[in-house]
Amino acid sequence: MELSIYAISMFTAAAIVFFIGFYAYKKIKSLEDYYVMGRNATALFIAGTFFATWLSVVTFVGEVGLGWDWGMPATLWTYASLWGATIFALLAGIPLRRAKFLTAPDFFEARFNSKTMRALAFIALFFGLFFYAVAQITGTAITLEVGTGLPYTITVIIVTILVGIYLVAGGMYSVIWTDLLMYITMVFAGLVAFPLVLNAVGGWEAITHELPKTVPGLWRWNGRQGFPLPFLLGNALVWLGVTASAPHLITRAYAAKDEKEFLKGMLIGSTCAGIFLVCVISLGQFAVLAAPYGTLPTRDYVTPFIARNLVPVWVGCLLFAGIMVAGMSTINTQMLTLAQGFVKDLYADIISRKVLSPEKVLLYTRIVVIILAILMTWISLIRPATVYVIGRWGGGIFCCTYLPILYIGLHWKRATKKGAIAGFLTGLILYTVLLVGVEWQIGMAEFTKRYILTANIWATIAAFIVTIVVSLLTKQSDEEKANVEKLFAQMYPPKEKRIRGIWPRDYILPIIVIIIVTAFLICFSYFLTL
Repeated sequence: MELSIYAISMFTAAAIVFFIGFYAYKKIKSLEDYYVMGRNATALFIAGTFFATWLSVVTFVGEVGLGWDWGMPATLWTYASLWGATIFALLAGIPLRRAKFLTAPDFFEARFNSKTMRALAFIALFFGLFFYAVAQITGTAITLEVGTGLPYTITVIIVTILVGIYLVAGGMYSVIWTDLLMYITMVFAGLVAFPLVLNAVGGWEAITHELPKTVPGLWRWNGRQGFPLPFLLGNALVWLGVTASAPHLITRAYAAKDEKEFLKGMLIGSTCAGIFLVCVISLGQFAVLAAPYGTLPTRDYVTPFIARNLVPVWVGCLLFAGIMVAGMSTINTQMLTLAQGFVKDLYADIISRKVLSPEKVLLYTRIVVIILAILMTWISLIRPATVYVIGRWGGGIFCCTYLPILYIGLHWKRATKKGAIAGFLTGLILYTVLLVGVEWQIGMAEFTKRYILTANIWATIAAFIVTIVVSLLTKQSDEEKANVEKLFAQMYPPKEKRIRGIWPRDYILPIIVIIIVTAFLICFSYFLTL
């Protein structure tokens, strides 16, 4: 009986998302509508879409599983994603919005006057987002499998078909409206589930006394496994890099109605995300008392276990529905960004010798969405790794490619095309070689013991250094200089022409939330280990 109720809740959520997609179809009148919601997203939509995109199934399934496996303090090193979001809003989002680009690679070509940079940006976009989306599909399918009793193969197909169809219909309108639904659902579900799960495992007494005895080290800052500091720092920086530079988040700035709405949306989203992260990761640690190690197939099953066993049925239904919407709301934006990259950045702007009409670009983008859905279904059926591992690997690509070139290009006029290309290639190649050739062979924890830092940190540092050094050793052509001046004039107009200035006070609240919560957890976990 309960399983059928969970199944109904998930399929109801999917039906609502499906309806949103087809309702959004009526809004699509132009290419800008499909790609960036006609640049009409208000603060509430920006808050919802940022929240839903960076706190997705990787968080609600992957990081809850980490809380169960590593412990909450160790898992909260991924809290750096909120710092990344703040950095993006303060230093990148506003100037990118003013430039009115359509895709993330648009900036790289416009800034460095280079088709090569557009191509490199697309390559990183493809490998990073494709596997990140696979992580979302895997997590959503596992939850649907547990909630409905259907085989994993069937649930993967259901998820990708649903996302593909409503994304073809509504584009960015579908994405942002679904994100807002996910934002509301997940915040409510997480806050409601927290006290219920805490009560189900015995309350604070059990968490602060029984749990440290049952699983020694779970409250330590470096987890029960005793991870070295560079290992946790690597996890922190990769997520900081993702939220500070990932292409599917960059397009959110493009969709904002204006700078004021963008900043307000980021303020709301960051504040809610800080509280939400603590709540959901805590759920995983609490669940250790009810599901000891060895009782679940993998840590990806922790959230479904909580929904079925530790909360009332109606809350479990809400959690299952929330995960369904969370997965679909992130898969859709990654799939759309990939399709845009293939059509506009690769085919229309690099391969094709013709100027494509907006109508053709729109049609081809919808076709590529369908092709990507088929490819992602095939890869997801293999179940290559846990949700968190797949997501971290995909996100690491942006940390060592997009992050250095984006911020150097935005804030240093002297950066040259040759410097950007050299830095981008250095980050991408070094990350791939170190990750595939070494880190995957010996494990991330062992890698940090031998080489101090993780593969993604070494690659990111190298990309920054190479970009700066090569830029200093090369000169900009007159054409490149004129192009840079024109773009900077658009991104940084005189103060009297700006809709809203960027001031640190705009982010005092989310920064305070991050600092206070982090400090509390450090102190709390320290005293529990005494």
